[in-house]
Amino acid sequence: MKPVFSLEINEKWLKMGFPQSAKADGSVDEKVKVLSVTGLKDDQIIEAIKEVCRGLKIKSGSVILSLPRNQVIVRNVHLPSKDEIEIQQMISLHVGRIVPYRKEDSVYSYKILGRDDRRYTKAMIAIVHQDVIRRLDAIIEAAGFFVEDIFLSSYGSLGYVIDKCKNDINPADVNLILEIDSSYVDFIAFSDNKVLYSRSIPVEVTQIFQETGMKKLFGEIRQSLVIFHSEETSKKPARIYVMGARVNIADFVKTLEKELEIPVKTISFEAQKDVSFPQFLSVAAVKAFMAQEKTGPVMRFLIPEIQIRKSLNERAKELMILGGLILFFIMALGGIFTTRIYHQQAYLEKLQSRNKDIFLSVGDALEQSRKVDFVKGVLTSRKVPMAFLNRLFKIMPKETAIKSVSLDKDKKIVLRGEARELSDVFKFVGELEKASYITDVRTKSTRRRKVQDKEITDFELSFVLTGDLR
Repeated sequence: MKPVFSLEINEKWLKMGFPQSAKADGSVDEKVKVLSVTGLKDDQIIEAIKEVCRGLKIKSGSVILSLPRNQVIVRNVHLPSKDEIEIQQMISLHVGRIVPYRKEDSVYSYKILGRDDRRYTKAMIAIVHQDVIRRLDAIIEAAGFFVEDIFLSSYGSLGYVIDKCKNDINPADVNLILEIDSSYVDFIAFSDNKVLYSRSIPVEVTQIFQETGMKKLFGEIRQSLVIFHSEETSKKPARIYVMGARVNIADFVKTLEKELEIPVKTISFEAQKDVSFPQFLSVAAVKAFMAQEKTGPVMRFLIPEIQIRKSLNERAKELMILGGLILFFIMALGGIFTTRIYHQQAYLEKLQSRNKDIFLSVGDALEQSRKVDFVKGVLTSRKVPMAFLNRLFKIMPKETAIKSVSLDKDKKIVLRGEARELSDVFKFVGELEKASYITDVRTKSTRRRKVQDKEITDFELSFVLTGDLR
């Protein structure tokens, strides 16, 4: 099913993109609604969405969510591997080191960008706290809709630029996008249809057109270029595309072109009848996602419960279609073998009653199945760590202490702790290697440090669980 609108919510603004009508060239003329949400609670935001949809006579359907770039952590990494499974494991480790919170509380996505000069794999990782997605999902569900997909806004911005300027973009060139929004500027480097680098520059739009604010922004842009050249490519950008805020930016563009010695092109949003929104906002992402203008690989963010709900919705639609086809077939047979109106009416009432019972039964079965699967998954995930800790403390020497234990989905354990002597660490490693349910025991690091008048040894071990601990 085609999404009925796209949505982006930041700290101050709610942006919604709607399909309006088809143009002669086959593209979509999209409509945008922007509302201030400063100081509003979530239930007030929900009512605002409902009010907009009532005005446009939209009652239900799927929604595309755009995650604002300033709410997402994005990093470029170079990984010494070509194996897809190894790359996934390395990226998972990088996520834990990048985020300032627990890795388990994050939702991340990544895209492979190619190979560097050392034949390392280049990748871009985008990470967001799962509470951000859960909040947006709850708002959409309470408004009567469901989430179809969640994308990073930078990909919508790139899609918008490619759609408007495809005739003057050379796929072999590296180009830049400066998307000016109310509270930040999204610095995007791209080539062909790939985002190569993205950095959120925190600067208010009102500051950009003042001398101090402009100097600050130019300094951040230069720093972003230095980082991009050091991490990805030293190739000079062919052009800078400036878009977003519709305020007078002629002086800014002129200074930018002079300072960086790179040609600059501005992209303005098309005027819409009976639609107005603040001139210091960018709506490129919601317009592009609604018009399906996301070209090339994009980053998706979906938590398990959203994926399950999406699958159940699709299955329910299939069952409804199947039930409708069955009902139509039975009614057709009834019409062939029944000649009297009385018999036709009796068959129709009977079939409708039966069809209702089937739908109620199927809906209840789906709900019970979902609950059972969820409970089984939670119980299984809880048993493994508890069983492991029970076994671990039985074989752990008294001279050692465990400070942290991490377990990933592949049952790989990373264990950090301290011991009185280095020999105690080796003793612990020997006990681990004897365990039948453990393999691939490795000593990743050991380090001695002094605490008061004593020396202790910090250590880090890794191994893999191979047996059933239940």
